[in-house]
Amino acid sequence: RHTVTMMPGDGIGPEMMSYVKEVYKVAGAPVDFETVNLDPTTDNYDDLYNAIASVKRNGCGIKGNIETQMNRPDIKSRNVEMRNELDLFVNVINCKSQPGIQTRHE
Repeated sequence: RHTVTMMPGDGIGPEMMSYVKEVYKVAGAPVDFETVNLDPTTDNYDDLYNAIASVKRNGCGIKGNIETQMNRPDIKSRNVEMRNELDLFVNVINCKSQPGIQTRHE
């Protein structure tokens, strides 16, 4: 089995992550999710450090959007901090067109 760090985030993130879990379960995928909740409203970054440690330990993570309190200059963006710490700099999405179906991807 594989363990994946799941960070639901804010907004529709928690709902979307519940569907992700359901899809993996129905598909019978050998995946366990370690849920780490991040609180962007606090200046305590322990939750972020726990999330980063979890992703490093598991080697894989999935996250929803994590809101940044832009009206508080003392709070750093957890999205940016995570990208920097994990050396993430690109978002790659693989697409495959189905024969006979017109899409914008060739």
